Amino acid sequence: MRNLSISFVVPCYCTDKSQLMRCLRSIISLGDDFEWEVRLIDDGTPHSQVESWVKELGDGRIYYHYQENEGLGGARNKGIELSTKEYIQFVDSDDYLFRDAYLYCAGILDRYSPDLLIFGYRKVYSDGVEECVAGKCGRLLRYKDGTEYMLKKSLFAAACMYVVKRDVIGNKRFLHHIFHEDEEFTPRLLLDCGEMIVTDAAPYAYYQRPDSIIGRRDAAHVDRRFKDLLRVICSLRAGIAQQDKRKSDALTRRVDQLGEAFVYDLIRFSPDAAFLERWLDELRANGIFPVACKRYNMKYVIFYCLTNKRWKVRAIYNLNKKIGII
Repeated sequence: MRNLSISFVVPCYCTDKSQLMRCLRSIISLGDDFEWEVRLIDDGTPHSQVESWVKELGDGRIYYHYQENEGLGGARNKGIELSTKEYIQFVDSDDYLFRDAYLYCAGILDRYSPDLLIFGYRKVYSDGVEECVAGKCGRLLRYKDGTEYMLKKSLFAAACMYVVKRDVIGNKRFLHHIFHEDEEFTPRLLLDCGEMIVTDAAPYAYYQRPDSIIGRRDAAHVDRRFKDLLRVICSLRAGIAQQDKRKSDALTRRVDQLGEAFVYDLIRFSPDAAFLERWLDELRANGIFPVACKRYNMKYVIFYCLTNKRWKVRAIYNLNKKIGII
């Protein structure tokens, strides 16, 4: 794999030392089979000691960069700008890589040189390093471009779950200081992406923090998440008319599926009925509720039938409050 090179972009902000070192050591463990670098972006950690921690590792391929706080999106953008290798891989600072599975994915990149490779992940809950559970690592699905993938599949937009050529990213950047920045960035990336490969290998250890952003349920936090998601949907929808027919259809499908996810999360996370009603009004005003009547897949059709009327959404919300059906 001597022709392969990857820049690992690792943003960090107030990350616990043990978790950050776990992340960086997992990258170092990949060895020398291919060329790599780490662009570690310290996003304004107060009284940061991160640079001294990096020096403890003694690996000159890890480059430390400090910037004033710009949020996860802004830190990733800095990493993109500083990266020098052919491919870019985003890794969150409290996550890590499973060595053997990642080397398997690196072999795919070296052999086929796709614009983008999507892989799987495994949720991890401990603060230590869990062993990689060997998966099938045999099924490869190839698509002529990202548009074909978006027309056929439901996109999991998490930026850490793929490795992409730096040239494909080009001048695309994440939005700053918002939640759901991946949902806005990844669809735009795929629209300009050539050959894609999807593997069932799972090289990414996705740490489940008890205090994670997704886990918080207070009304102010949920309200902000929903405002940011609405911004993302409106941003993507505004770009539909700028695409040719094929890309327009792909982006429309993605926008509709984000609307589906929005209504689903509204049912799950609304703290009370008044919150639910207020956001249903907002979604209706923006043409997101009810979701578009399309036949993307069976799950989408069933969801449309269950939520295409306001009273149905109220009924599911109330039932979920009582017995937790979703």
